[in-house]
Amino acid sequence: IFFSVPSSFSTNPKLFSNPRLMGYYYAPIIRLFGEKEAWLHIFNLPFSLLAISSMFFISLRFTGKSLLPTLWLVVSPAFIIMSHSIMLDIPLLGFFLFSMIVFINGIDSSNNKLLLLSGVLAGITILIKYSGLLLIPLMLIYALLFSKKRCSFLFLFIPLAIFFLWGAHNLICYKKFGFTQVLGMRLNLWSWQVIAHRMLACFSFISGTSIAGLFIVPFLLRNKSNFCLFLISLPVCLCFFLCKDIFSEYSILEKSFLLLFFVASVFLTLTMFKTIFLFFLKKTRDKDKLFLSLWFIMLLFFTIFIQFVAARFVLLLFPPLFLYLHNELVDFKAHSSNFFKKMVIFSISITFIISTVLAVGDYFFAEIYRNFTRFLKEESFVNKKIYFCPQAYSYYDAWGYAYYLNKYYPEKENYKIIKSLDKIDGDVFFVSPSNLTLPIGFEDKCTADNSTIRKILIAQYNYDNNVIMHNMKYQAGFYSDDWGLLPFRVSLQGKTIERFSIYKLIPNG
Repeated sequence: IFFSVPSSFSTNPKLFSNPRLMGYYYAPIIRLFGEKEAWLHIFNLPFSLLAISSMFFISLRFTGKSLLPTLWLVVSPAFIIMSHSIMLDIPLLGFFLFSMIVFINGIDSSNNKLLLLSGVLAGITILIKYSGLLLIPLMLIYALLFSKKRCSFLFLFIPLAIFFLWGAHNLICYKKFGFTQVLGMRLNLWSWQVIAHRMLACFSFISGTSIAGLFIVPFLLRNKSNFCLFLISLPVCLCFFLCKDIFSEYSILEKSFLLLFFVASVFLTLTMFKTIFLFFLKKTRDKDKLFLSLWFIMLLFFTIFIQFVAARFVLLLFPPLFLYLHNELVDFKAHSSNFFKKMVIFSISITFIISTVLAVGDYFFAEIYRNFTRFLKEESFVNKKIYFCPQAYSYYDAWGYAYYLNKYYPEKENYKIIKSLDKIDGDVFFVSPSNLTLPIGFEDKCTADNSTIRKILIAQYNYDNNVIMHNMKYQAGFYSDDWGLLPFRVSLQGKTIERFSIYKLIPNG
């Protein structure tokens, strides 16, 4: 949430881990309409439309007149769920693809005006999110493969110049460069365990949040080399489950879904490595498939080694994946069969239904902290002294908890963030998150060792839902693989996803 800590825009770039271009975009909207979610979502829709239209034109370049890659992207759970959010990922995807198609057309037509425009657009993409820097090596690869002019890649100095100007601004204004701080933080998290966990999460999320790949895999097995790669994928993925520490908390059904996702994703990844390998052995000269493979593999390694894995980050992998899969189907003449056409209609329909159910569930999930702070106000706690565990307040800050506290409790004397409860007077209430949506769960840490305080539970606020997007207890990690390797869960019975406990604090004796 951009405005959960307003001071982060103007005082400390360390609190904001990406450039601020989208902050400047939303600032006048908030000034005109206030922090009304409906308006923010409306003004975010153009980025979804930009992503769809750019994907369509990229599909025309790599697949001819086929709409399938665009449809596969649009109906995927990752896209539909993120398209109604106000996070950075859909604007990033839109400008990423827009920059690519303008650059591709500029290279293909030797049009310097388009190349100049693509450089500016790539610079804008970088100012939305540092992940936009991946455009530079991708554009360079495309220029080396397809350009008729050796100097065409010189236009890539435009986004580089924009990036370094942003860095100079950081150094002049804040004496620090936010990019190096964020990169250093990411690299400091490296360990073999972390990388292995991210790799497994990527294999789960690529298939689990696209779904289309699961339906396409059987049609690729007509090719003998692909069938061999599939046979290799099965034992490799089964070996993952020998790691008992990773999967000990997963049920048999959950493991079955994970195995399905792993096999499909590993197989698709191996087919792209095969394409790269055969090209450099000069067994094939298909530059389009080579570029799409390199595009996918580069983003895959970036996601595993630099980012943490989440559906919104994996979303960037889908354009090259779907374009590549379509071309593979054409090469094997699988796309022309009646059975394939029926499968496409069924797969797109079922994917859209699943995505819609998840999007609705995610919408209600996003209301947890707003509804809880309203609950506090409606239950007449507004004029009472309310204490919050400092771990809860600080960690929940990025998730909107602190934002809604400030919104519904603008007078800070009505609530306090405390580290000690040695001195209390009057009616004091303590709020503690006690479920596992976020990793600060369990009972509060502030009074656990304090023998002078007695807690009396007086109220609880539970959030139940059938759709579980992000919860450690249910191994669902749509927004971060640290919460689980399953991208989501859907249950026929409602599950408690978050619980807040409200205690009255009384001195002993």
